[in-house]
Amino acid sequence: MNKIMGLILSAGYSSRMGDFKPLLPFGKENALLRQIKAFQRAGIQDICVVVGHHAERLIPVIENAGAQWVLNSDYHKGMFSSVQTGVRRLASLGCSSFFLLPVDYPLIRWWIIRILLHAYQKEDKKILYPCFRRQKGHPPLISADYIEEIIEFSGEGGLRQVLLQHERESMNVEVEEESILLDMDTQEDYQMLLKYFAQYGYLEEEKCFDLLDQENVNPDVIAHGKKVAEVAALMGIALKQKGYLFNIHQIACAGLLHDIAKGRPDHAKAGAEIVFQHLNCPKIAEIVSCHMELGDRDITVLDEVAIVYLADKLVRGTKVVTLEERLQATLEKFKGDPSSAPFAVERIQKAERLKEQVEKILEINLYQIL
Repeated sequence: MNKIMGLILSAGYSSRMGDFKPLLPFGKENALLRQIKAFQRAGIQDICVVVGHHAERLIPVIENAGAQWVLNSDYHKGMFSSVQTGVRRLASLGCSSFFLLPVDYPLIRWWIIRILLHAYQKEDKKILYPCFRRQKGHPPLISADYIEEIIEFSGEGGLRQVLLQHERESMNVEVEEESILLDMDTQEDYQMLLKYFAQYGYLEEEKCFDLLDQENVNPDVIAHGKKVAEVAALMGIALKQKGYLFNIHQIACAGLLHDIAKGRPDHAKAGAEIVFQHLNCPKIAEIVSCHMELGDRDITVLDEVAIVYLADKLVRGTKVVTLEERLQATLEKFKGDPSSAPFAVERIQKAERLKEQVEKILEINLYQIL
């Protein structure tokens, strides 16, 4: 009953581009494949791509990626015809809500989708828009309650007009990520996006997931890493709005990878060595190396290291827990090893002091946003 799906619109002519947008390369992947993988990495496995123009070129890409497709034979009528075709298929699949993403927006990050999912589950709203500095972007998350209305709508304005009629049921979610606004219609747009792709760590992000595969990391550990990345990004975004200059990309990557060497001796140090060797990013490696123990670091300084450290203490498995719960679990874990217990307790106490600092800055109980 709670089937959240991804709907990608990829049926248009790409006439202004002068090339076929869905297959334009970004690194090792094309635009469409990047979008499919972003959904999959965020935990959305049910993905439907609307195809039309050059459908025969896209169908193998879609099927090889583990997604499904639906043909819009009326794609010449414009994007809203693809929206209607897509939501009609989603309704037949028992969809409860869906992300809507035109193929024009190829640089959406996986953790943005996670943050929207988090807000959707937490808030009593039926439409969520990701925002960068109060400007709405893609992909919105939309309740399936509106599918019938979308299918039947025949007036001017298409989907935008349908959603405008439900503003009271909508909510804006600040993600502090400009990629949600970056689309491509022309070759100039594409060249601009290629520069953005090269400059803002997208290749590092791809390597993060490649590393998890190469190191044969347990799926439960990966799921925990994704949750830590989500929680750390939420805190980083909230603090960024208060003037802190955090690199949310680095926070998300380090959160994802922090336990990559789980099970090995001194796994934080071992993980940092793996990350540095393969990513050549000293900052992400540093964050990974400190996720267990801050050592002599000044805990009055809130930076990316502190945020990931705190996020890791606030997540057990894939659930957000209180530090009191973590403390009790820690005491139970080290019941038979009294010599190690004080060090473990100290780590939780440091997290508590960091949490108090964050709450003082945000002027809110941290669990209210988590």
